[in-house]
Formats: sequence, structure tokens, C-alpha cells
Amino acid sequence: MKIFSRVGLLLLSIILLLAMASCMKPKSVSSEMVAYMNEKYDDHFEYVAPFGGHVGAITTQIIVASERFPDAQVWVEHYTKDGKDFFADNYVDYKYEEQTHEALLELLENVFECEVKLGFGVASKGTQNSFTNETTFEEYFTSAESYIGFNAVVSCDYMPESESDIEQKLLSAFADTGLIAGGSIYFSQSEETFQLLSNLSSSQRRMLKCMSFYMTTPTRFDSCEWR
Repeated sequence: MKIFSRVGLLLLSIILLLAMASCMKPKSVSSEMVAYMNEKYDDHFEYVAPFGGHVGAITTQIIVASERFPDAQVWVEHYTKDGKDFFADNYVDYKYEEQTHEALLELLENVFECEVKLGFGVASKGTQNSFTNETTFEEYFTSAESYIGFNAVVSCDYMPESESDIEQKLLSAFADTGLIAGGSIYFSQSEETFQLLSNLSSSQRRMLKCMSFYMTTPTRFDSCEWR
């Protein structure tokens, strides 16, 4: 019995040590990630909460608060490869969110020549990119590394026979601006439908006829603002 008791005590000690190590490590890594953000950008960041994660995850992801953009939930990721630390974040997406919205709205209004409501927001999770504090809006807007996606409702009738013409106009407009993005465009036949489409949930809109337009990988938004 004593042997079993000692083995049980040893196993319990090992479990407790592992639990303590797992609790201490994320805190240390999270502090490094916050320090990385404060050093990288002209802003001040504070740790908010972990993001995702599961047992055996090879990356650490967190949400940090930005002093400059208080409503933003900035995503930061850390992982190690070949003994080197790598970081990723979507801060620049928030930095240029308003300018991106304005540029997208202007582009779509010029293509369709009718009223447009744009559903646009920063994706909750970014990708590895080379953006820095010095990255300009033009560099961000035209970079294949940017993570730009949108939904749009246009107050025009949908005509299947003209879809190829619309796509060509969109391609030309995107090429002229250098924008790389993707999205879904919903056509309304009346003001009532226009307002309705602008307020439907994403699952409800999927049941309706729309034109998908992707120049890059589609972006999934947890939420976005229609305006």
C-alpha cells in the first residue's frame, strides 16, 4: 500500500507541476506579445484575454486593447519555429479600417452607379504579414497580405445576362485602384428590399441570390457594420 501511496503522491506532484507550468507559460508569452506590440507600433497596448487555443496548440493567440483605437479587439499571435520567435497581428487592419471602408464604398458606387450599403469590418483573426508602423494606406490597400473582405447591397436589379459585364467593370475598377479584396454583392429591386437586405443576418443573406466576387481568399466576419 505504501508503494501505491508513494506512486500516487508522485503522480499528483507531477500533475501539479505541469499545471503550474502551463499556467505560468502563457502569462510570460502574453507579456512578450504585449511588449512586442508596444515596441512595434506608435500606440499603447494592454492584455485583454486569450483568443481560441486548445490543448497541444503550437501557437499562442491573445486579444489586446489599443489606446488609440479603444473599440478595437486587436488579435496577436506568437509561435516558435526552428528556435525563432514569430509574431503576427491585425493592428494595421484597424488603423486603416475607415479609409478602407471609404475607398471600397466609392469604388462600388462608381461601378454600379446607384446607392450602395457596405457591410465591412476587421476580421477577428489576421494573417502573417510584413506590415509595420510605417506602412502607408496605399501600401496596405494594394497588398496581397491585407485581409480585406466585404458584403454589399446595391439598389439595382439583378440581371444574370449582365453579370459578366459587371464582373469586368469590377475587375477594371479593382485593377485601377490596385485593391485586392473579395466579397458578396446583393441586388435589391426596391427600397424596401434594399433596407431589408442591409439588416439581414449573414445566414439569412446566404439564402438569397447574390454575386460573389473574390480576388483573394474570402474573409469571414464575426460582425460588421452596415453603412
